[in-house]
Amino acid sequence: MSYPMPQNSQLDQLLHPLISYIEEIFQVIFTTAEKNYIFSHYVTSAGELLNQEHTTDYMHKLVMDILNGIYESYHIDLRTDRILLNDLSQHLQAILNAKYYQLRNKNPLLHTIKNNYIFAYEVTETAVYQAFENEPFHLSEDDIGYIALHVGAAIERYFDSRYQHLKKALIVYGNGYAEGSFLAAKITSLFKNVLEIAGRYPSHELDDKTCNDIDLIISTVPLKQLHVSIPVLVVEIPLLRKNIENISKAITKERQHPVSKFSDLFDPSLFIRSSAKSRDEIIHILCMLLKKSGNISDSFEKSVLERESKISTAMDGVLALPHPMTICSTKSQIAVAILEHPVKWSEKENAQIILMLSLADDKKKNIKALYDTFVAITNNPSLTNLLLCAESMLEFLQILEDNIPENTY
Repeated sequence: MSYPMPQNSQLDQLLHPLISYIEEIFQVIFTTAEKNYIFSHYVTSAGELLNQEHTTDYMHKLVMDILNGIYESYHIDLRTDRILLNDLSQHLQAILNAKYYQLRNKNPLLHTIKNNYIFAYEVTETAVYQAFENEPFHLSEDDIGYIALHVGAAIERYFDSRYQHLKKALIVYGNGYAEGSFLAAKITSLFKNVLEIAGRYPSHELDDKTCNDIDLIISTVPLKQLHVSIPVLVVEIPLLRKNIENISKAITKERQHPVSKFSDLFDPSLFIRSSAKSRDEIIHILCMLLKKSGNISDSFEKSVLERESKISTAMDGVLALPHPMTICSTKSQIAVAILEHPVKWSEKENAQIILMLSLADDKKKNIKALYDTFVAITNNPSLTNLLLCAESMLEFLQILEDNIPENTY
């Protein structure tokens, strides 16, 4: 779609003589589309808004509204990322410049972004929708795609700095606080560059909830009350050489397959094969399935349908990832439905593999690996065909692990 050049405007007065001069020198005539192209590039590269109504303060407010929306919806705090604040302010300013002059730039990378950077695009789309809900204009998919690239880079930095450098350990003791303090101090001195002590607990206070986002438990007593798949190393006071070697091995142990990091989200009772014939029907069925677990709020289904009405979660005609607009769960779970036939999910997309995401704060560490898995599914038709034949959650997960190379992530 072409937009007419703005007439009798500051921009027209600025560029029209230049265009006329070029036409005269090179004996050419620019078409309207070519003039629009020149106008568009100038506007989107302008150092400051030609419309003085949009001040720096206003631009900062929009950026912070987007980043606050990301934090509130996904609990990923990008609000102090100075690189993102600067890049997003400049890019958003260029987008609004173009909108002010009714110029539109198509994003040639949009399809690639939506299908290969799913998490970044969804996070951005949700936050932008909320931030611009009361503004007199809205951003297009093309605009959101460009912003998603900046947000995606910031998410990479966020997860790198918070999760990839240090493993987290709990110190558990049985004979008093002093024992735990000594053990924590000793381990910190030995492994300060690779291990973070996330907490110290007497053995009788330790439970599964305490172990969220923990990579390793170092204890002076055996632990039998836990039901989590976290390595537990029982050590002695003072630390023996064999204890130190075992801790070192646990820290440097080859990482598990990424699918294994979040496999506990896929409870066997949350898998169905269904003959549902519409999007809303299968959403209701999966919501009722999740409701039995007692971990979702009463507003969960309404929020899922609200998201779909505003922002479709269908991906590449096969996969859909319905989930609420905001966190409505006390525990992270994923319900899976394999449909007998594809259903119409949005105006443009069908879906046949439905993964309903009921995510809480407890799994934010692994959310990027989770979305990387969704990308791997959509980019691999043979994997998709295998998943369509899965008869159980165990089989579904095994197919993922067998067919997604670890170096995909």
